[in-house]
Amino acid sequence: MKTKSLLFIYLLFIIPITQAQVQFTASSKRLVQVGERFRVNFSVNGNSSEFSSPRISNFRVLSGPSTSTSTSFQSINGKTSQKTTITYSYILEATSVGKFTIPAASIKVKGRKYVSNTLEIEVVKGKTAESIENTESESTDKNSLFLRISVNKSTVYRGEPLVATIKLYTQRDIVRLEDMKFPTFDGFLSQDLKQVQQITLKQEKVNDQIYHTAVLGQYLLFPQRSGDLKISKAELELVINEKAGKIRNFFGEIVDNYRPVRKRLISTERKITVKNLPATKSPLFIGTVGRNMKLEATINQGTEGINYNIRISGNGNHKLIDEFSINFPNSFEIYTPEIQTNIKNTNAGASGSKTFKYLLLPRSSGDFVIPTVEFVYFDLDSKSYKTLSTKEFEVHIDQSESMPAYSNMDSTNLTSEEIASLDKDIRHIHENAFKLYKNNTTIIKSNYCLLIILILLVIFISILIVRRNYIKLNANEILVRNRRANKESRKRLKKAAVHIQRKEKSAFYTEILQALWGYLSDKLTIDVADLNKKEMANQLSNRGIEQSKIDECIAVLDECEFAQYAPVGSNDKLANIYKRASDIIKSLEQALRPI
Repeated sequence: MKTKSLLFIYLLFIIPITQAQVQFTASSKRLVQVGERFRVNFSVNGNSSEFSSPRISNFRVLSGPSTSTSTSFQSINGKTSQKTTITYSYILEATSVGKFTIPAASIKVKGRKYVSNTLEIEVVKGKTAESIENTESESTDKNSLFLRISVNKSTVYRGEPLVATIKLYTQRDIVRLEDMKFPTFDGFLSQDLKQVQQITLKQEKVNDQIYHTAVLGQYLLFPQRSGDLKISKAELELVINEKAGKIRNFFGEIVDNYRPVRKRLISTERKITVKNLPATKSPLFIGTVGRNMKLEATINQGTEGINYNIRISGNGNHKLIDEFSINFPNSFEIYTPEIQTNIKNTNAGASGSKTFKYLLLPRSSGDFVIPTVEFVYFDLDSKSYKTLSTKEFEVHIDQSESMPAYSNMDSTNLTSEEIASLDKDIRHIHENAFKLYKNNTTIIKSNYCLLIILILLVIFISILIVRRNYIKLNANEILVRNRRANKESRKRLKKAAVHIQRKEKSAFYTEILQALWGYLSDKLTIDVADLNKKEMANQLSNRGIEQSKIDECIAVLDECEFAQYAPVGSNDKLANIYKRASDIIKSLEQALRPI
């Protein structure tokens, strides 16, 4: 009976969980040009059978479905798990402009049928051979590489938020970004919306052309004066790969040769028209502009005093909101309010709340009134001024023992300054023990003080010596570049190893090329843009490096450059390239010394 129960639990829970973990997905580029060849993958994470391919129209099927299998192992707390992924791939060619749908495919896993998602692919016009040739001959890269500042609004009210985005558009192969000069926002309050830590390229259509785009910065701006304001130009210096003729690769085939070239991009200025706010006679308006703003007040009367809070919330520039002017009763001692701000900056503006927390201490008994508080702001939806107000609070204060002895005094005619000073004229006697010191003695003359001064002097001199050596070492550019060469190349190799695990072959070869070229550039003290294989071979030969090592280095560079533009092999081949590149750097590390 017990065995049957366990079997029932297994069938009820384990099998459905296993089946729920099966995933069958379709993936591809979503934006292609006419004549462009691209890959469509259908992947399932399990042993499958009876793959039913979709009916593909509007695209030319060049090959497929081809099948590939990958297996990964994971060990957690001594338990090893295995994951198998089977991928069915098609190579398609776009033939006409439009938006097309690739239908779902189906597959069976352990007798159960699974259906993939569909793919929406947009095809745009591609450049003709003549236009491509003309573009590549332009030194300005106006059509294939540019920097742009875009705004979501070009006409706003004073104080109304807008978003400015700095974006890079490219159809070229970017090696690295060198230097970025962000625009100035004169006349605006600015808040960073996006802190870019790592550049991520995405596809985007511009004038029927496909570009790889990257957001370099995004800002939320609040104009502070009316008239025409300008967002200044942004500048970017970067290194790209540019064609440098034809070469014969490792396999004896003639392919395009590329060399790194430094470019500088400058965006255009953006003009923002700022309209002045309508005239208002309300003295309560302090310049706040927003939407859906609310004002509320709460009160909590306790034994230690009265907690009175005012909270204003909504979408607006809360930084302009200062402490409210409130006519509290004269017999209340008022402390400076604690201000709590909870603001979130988004593309829609600055939203959140700002709370003012007042502590009120009554100095006499009786009935008191905390008056209403009003706030005026300009509403962007209705294009008019709105007045918000809190409710009035009535407070009753009883005579209590905790109240000061002078609480029975009639404080009706006293000012707030006089009430605040009532408890300052008499002080309690200090009852705790305290230590007396001889007169005319100073701590400077003590041995402890002299010892501390001596220790601080030694530490200061040591810091000066270390700092001087550090400046001396870093003043020599050759030594600095030589020290960092191996460290930077190892970082690149670690990234390449990650790309092997993820099967990102194009990214893997790019990292290997940057690791080798960057290492050689730092070791030979030659900028990457000025370094080529011939110069590299001459420099290594002059340093006494064996010709076999030089040939191996050139062979790895050739093989990686070829693999970026041609079909590549299995992960074993990537691992082999990784080991060869690592061995090259290890063998050169001891031989290449700064000269």
